[in-house]
Amino acid sequence: MNEFIQGCGAVPTLAWLNGLSAGESNPEALIALHRHYGTLAATLIPDRNLKGATPEKSVQLQQELDRFVAACVKADMPLLAGTEMNAPGQKLVDDFDHPALAKHLPALLAGVDRFC
Repeated sequence: MNEFIQGCGAVPTLAWLNGLSAGESNPEALIALHRHYGTLAATLIPDRNLKGATPEKSVQLQQELDRFVAACVKADMPLLAGTEMNAPGQKLVDDFDHPALAKHLPALLAGVDRFC
């Protein structure tokens, strides 16, 4: 699939959900697996990784976000972020001033810089 994506002039990208599934529980292994198959970047949707249904869930999501961003930085995997526009009510622009996201702004901006 990644060869097809590159053949179309696009960049194979790992889409990270939230780190709570078994498949995403080890971000280092996940990144290594995807890199092995030619993935060149990772992306996440900030809003769904900041706010859970309860305060406890929000803390858990933010901790997983921290782990994933750290793993991307360590692996030198460019990281992109943006909202999903496939459902009504989604934000047009993410809140990069949110404390749980603002601390990752350097990594996110570095990811953007790699594509510009």
